[in-house]
Parts: sequence; structure tokens; C-alpha cells
Amino acid sequence: ARVKISGLSKHGGWRTDVERMGGGALLDGGIHWVDTLLCLAGAVKKVYAVRGPKTCEGVPLEDTVHIISEHEGGVIGELTHSWGIPAPGKVQFSSVSGTEGTLYIENHGYFLYLAGKKRRIHLLPLRDWAGFTAMHAEFLRVVRARQSAMSAGEVSTAETANVSGANGRRALAFVLAAYRSFREGRAVEL
Repeated sequence: ARVKISGLSKHGGWRTDVERMGGGALLDGGIHWVDTLLCLAGAVKKVYAVRGPKTCEGVPLEDTVHIISEHEGGVIGELTHSWGIPAPGKVQFSSVSGTEGTLYIENHGYFLYLAGKKRRIHLLPLRDWAGFTAMHAEFLRVVRARQSAMSAGEVSTAETANVSGANGRRALAFVLAAYRSFREGRAVEL
């Protein structure tokens, strides 16, 4: 599975203050693409990460990362996230390859392209570009279901969000392993 997202960015404010950042490009925006990689490739076993040369002025931590990951079931993952590499255009792809072909996924979810014995393009219904409407609707759905269960005197754990705290912790563990890999110059097992 391969996830690549890049673009030139100018940063100011808290993103130029190492004490307030918490992390660089990988933690700030790359964690969302880590989540995408984990959804495509599955549970991670090992992470090896390198930082690219810094190209963003004023950003004190990494602005470009390249990560190779080994996942359960033998899947190899690749992730590149950069604030300092020009984007190849408005459309960027993630992909999953197997013995029968490769599925290219437009990073904003507009369409899929399957390259294999049969080549196909699938246009996906237009939705909100950044996913905020869907995230808000999901949040409200879970809150309302839990309120309804509580008012009926039930304690329900059945109604959960599609993206759980466990998903967030899994992505954060990957990011922290990548930062450790930077520091130690070696692959890190999870």
C-alpha cells in the first residue's frame, strides 16, 4: 500500500514554535495519511522512517517524511508526507497493489481507478471535500443514540463512532514509532 501527499506550504504562528508544535509535518497533518495507510495495509509490525531535507522556511521540525512499514500478513506500506515538495497536480493518489492489479484511490475520495486485467474507473458521489460534514453527522449520530439510550435508562456501548479512539491511538503509535526511528536511525517494532 502506498500513500503519498505533498504540496508547498508556508507556515507561521504555532507551526514555527517548536515548544507549541508537538511534532512536525508527520504529526500535524501526516497522521491523517497514517490512518489512511493503516486502513489500507492493516496492523503495523515495524516502521522505518527518514526525514527529507528541510525546505520550508521557519518550520523547526521535519517538513518531509518518508516511511516504509511492514504490516501483518506481509503487506509493505510506503508513506510520503511533505509540506516542502511541489504537488504533482491537484489530483494525488494512494494505491494498493496485489497480484491481480493496482487500485488507485484519489486522495480526496472523488474516484477510484483499477488497473489490472480489466481497467475501470469508478466515480464516487461528490461529498464534502475535507469530510467535515460527514464527521459532524457521525458525531451527532453517536451522541443522539447515546442520549436516547441514557434517557431510556440503558447504558449502551453498542452505538460507537466509525472512527474510534483506538483508531487514533493506533495512528499515534505509528507516528511515535516513526519519530523514534528518526532518532535511532533504525526500524522500530510496534
